[in-house]
Amino acid sequence: MNIKEIIQILQTATLNSITKKSLSESCLVQFNGICDAVEALKELDKPNIAASPQRKWVGLTDEEINNCLVSADPCECLAEPEARQLIEDVEAKLKDKNT
Repeated sequence: MNIKEIIQILQTATLNSITKKSLSESCLVQFNGICDAVEALKELDKPNIAASPQRKWVGLTDEEINNCLVSADPCECLAEPEARQLIEDVEAKLKDKNT
């Protein structure tokens, strides 16, 4: 629903209220139209997650992995293959959770 449709709800409620025989019926029609419009505005205000563009996953480059290894293990205590595998496993888990 968009703003024009919400305005249309209010206009329709106003026009329909004019045709009512009693003031109480007229007020009730207007009140219901206003309530419908308020509910539509609340929905319009909610973030639309489905419409949010999905970003493509971008993994770490070999250079970035090497930089992480150097900064995490400056004395090179960890063996290269196991340390690299650890970073790749963490990256895979992050990708799984974020895509």
